Amino acid sequence: MGYSIMSAWDIVKRFLIGWTAVFGILVLISCVKYWDFITTALADQAMALFNAVMPLILIVYVLFCLIRGVFR
Repeated sequence: MGYSIMSAWDIVKRFLIGWTAVFGILVLISCVKYWDFITTALADQAMALFNAVMPLILIVYVLFCLIRGVFR
């Protein structure tokens, strides 16, 4: 017949790919459905978002410089 043997890793990969696809579809649907709410929230809280993200960017940049300096 046309049967093939699947390993456990093949089954896990299919499971993870399926959940990732469903998650992506749900995120897209939510972004389209709640577009007004998302844009309003981002516009109202843009400064808070900037204050939350900037320290993370600085930390990543400093760690990158430190690691680059060690391997020079």
